This record gives sequence, structure tokens and C-alpha cells, in this order.
Amino acid sequence: MKLEVRGGSFGYPGGPPLLRGVSFQVEGGEVLSILGPNGAGKTTLLRCMLGLLNWKEGQTLLDGQPLANDTRRWQSIGYVPQQKRPALGCTALEMVLLGRSPHLGLLAQPTARDEALAWECLERVGAEALANRLCSQLSGGEYQLVLFARALAVQPRFLVLDEPEANLDFKNQQKVLEVLERLCRQEGLGVLWITHSPQNALALADKALLLNRQGEYRFGPAEEALTEENLSWCLEMPLKLCRVQAGEKQGWCVLPLGSREKG
Repeated sequence: MKLEVRGGSFGYPGGPPLLRGVSFQVEGGEVLSILGPNGAGKTTLLRCMLGLLNWKEGQTLLDGQPLANDTRRWQSIGYVPQQKRPALGCTALEMVLLGRSPHLGLLAQPTARDEALAWECLERVGAEALANRLCSQLSGGEYQLVLFARALAVQPRFLVLDEPEANLDFKNQQKVLEVLERLCRQEGLGVLWITHSPQNALALADKALLLNRQGEYRFGPAEEALTEENLSWCLEMPLKLCRVQAGEKQGWCVLPLGSREKG
């Protein structure tokens, strides 16, 4: 299965174009990392892609078919927006059960099968111990895992996540990355996620989409897109990529070299 955007353009009324002719695709079992500075339109891009906003030009395709015409798209795509605390005093299990809504009738109640699936989704992200706790009493990292489980309850083929590791401490950021990697590599889900961390993007990405505040973009395989030149262009500051080896593990360190205004 493939999720694709072709020639997507968007601008808010009275403002300049925010996105201009953006094209990219991601398939099951792949991770697409999306980076850009504040104001580059990353969240807007996701909302247009999912049909929550209307493209001015272009379209989103799911397996070659226009997503806008697919009334069952929420059965194929699990969406985790930027984290906000729930207004209602629901438990983690009740929050995950909300993910079954696309599969239920208008007035239908969750069945025993739906509840069993919700438990299974909590287990898949390692959060089953949170099932009976109120979401309002969870830490940021715990609540983020519950939102992952809610998205998985849709039984999607793709996960779309808006800054899932934002405002989390280092340990919980790593837990989020491990969950995403397992869902992609072991379960074959396609993952599209926005991150402000080039280091986290480098850790996971198969493909990358970089946006700047002029409406321009660069897209390609991670090893071609996530270069020093492209990241410096996107993030508006010079930086250096350094490969780090620790035993059998290796990864990337991203070293900022200062703002462009100073250089």
C-alpha cells in the first residue's frame, strides 16, 4: 500500500503560498521523516494530506485512488496530532477505545471484541499497565504511548504523527522512537512523522521531506535528503553531521555551528 501526495499546494486566505507543488510518497514498512522550521507548514501539510484542509492544487492518493473520495480513509490511516491533554476524565483504555470509532455505527457501542483489541494495542506499545489509569494523571511519555495505541486501534496501514516526541524527556523520546521502529520494521506499518530533531529523523528515516519557510521542499531517500547541506538549508543554520560508534551500535550526532546571522 502506498500513500502519496502529488503537486500539493496550499496557502491561507490573504497570505502567501505556504506549500508549493509538494510531491512525495511512502509505502508500508517505510518511515518518512518530515522536518522544517516553525512556520514552514509541516502541520498544515499533514492536515491537507489527510483531507482536514483542502489542497488549493494537487491531491492525496491512497494506493492510486484519491483520498478525498475515500469515505473509509480513517480505517487505513491512524492520526496522532500534537499532544493535548483530554478535557474528559477518561481512562487510558477508554481513550484507546475511541480509536474504534471509524469501525462502529453512528450510535453503536464498543463490543467485547473492540475492548480486547484496545487491550492488545496497549500491549503493542508496552502500555498495558496504564489501562485503568486516568489520562489526566499520566506523564507526557505515558500519554503519548496511549495516543499511539488509540491510533493502532483503527487497525491502520499508515501512522501519521505530528511531533510525537515533543516535550518529552530524553528517555521517553527514545521509547517513542523504539515503538515507531518496531511498528514499522516488525509490523509493516508505513510511518509519516514530523520532528524538530534532525538526530531523531536520521535515526529512523527511510525517506525524508524537508520544508523551508519559502514554500520550497526537498524529498528523497534519507541518505540523499538528510545531508549537511540540505539540513542547513532547511533549518536555516549551518550544522555538521558526525557518525558515532559505541560498541555494535552506531548513529548520528548533529552539531549546530551557529546561526546564519552570525556567520
